[in-house]
Amino acid sequence: MKMKKILALLLVLTMLFALVACGGGGGGDVLVMGTSADFPPFEFFEGDQIVGLDPDIARAIGDILGYEIEIVDMDFGAIILAVQAGQIDFGMAGMTVTEERLQQVDFTQGYFLSGQSIIVRDDEASVVSSPADLEMPGVRIGIQNATTGHTFADEHFPNAELMIYDSNVDVIQALLANHVDAVILDESPAANFVARNAGRIRQLDERLTHEYYGIALALDSPYTDLFNQALDQLRADGTLDRLIDYWVNENPEASRYESP
Repeated sequence: MKMKKILALLLVLTMLFALVACGGGGGGDVLVMGTSADFPPFEFFEGDQIVGLDPDIARAIGDILGYEIEIVDMDFGAIILAVQAGQIDFGMAGMTVTEERLQQVDFTQGYFLSGQSIIVRDDEASVVSSPADLEMPGVRIGIQNATTGHTFADEHFPNAELMIYDSNVDVIQALLANHVDAVILDESPAANFVARNAGRIRQLDERLTHEYYGIALALDSPYTDLFNQALDQLRADGTLDRLIDYWVNENPEASRYESP
């Protein structure tokens, strides 16, 4: 057993040295992360910088592995394609690990538990006050393209009219403008948008799903094991919990994201 552990450690070190020598898709000692920076508090723009929980976790992983992290913004639906094409080294955008996505990319272990929630306008004219109301014919549901919220709405609310948008900012704008009756969105970003539009929109109590976020990498990528090793270290030394507490739990207003 001791020899197996030594051999496993040597394998990881060999992979690490090889990766440091050749670099990733960004070239040199840089790994390129693709994200969709409209998902506070996980990723969003502050000035011209992309900040949030995911960038902080990515940089902490980079510190452990000896890489700088370059972050590029793109449509959420393009991230997996960019990973497959080698245009980015990994995708990290509050991305749920699903069986369908596992056919296209590798994922690390989950680093955050989330779920889909419902946002509605906070007024008496709202036609949606519970998940059951989304089953009514003609109800307009706003969702971001290629997300698990999109998949869930497709499967569970066949009578609704699905209004598909490229970004969560557009989805919230549509709700505020009465172009949709409800929005399905991951619960932490939903709470973030609601906090910035207090009195105009509200989040329903019911969680529709339970989902784990993971980091997407190319199929059979040598980085997957290294990222998992780094995540294990961040979890063991408390860094992961501290970052989650800062961005999500203790200080949900930490971001200065300018939502609609």
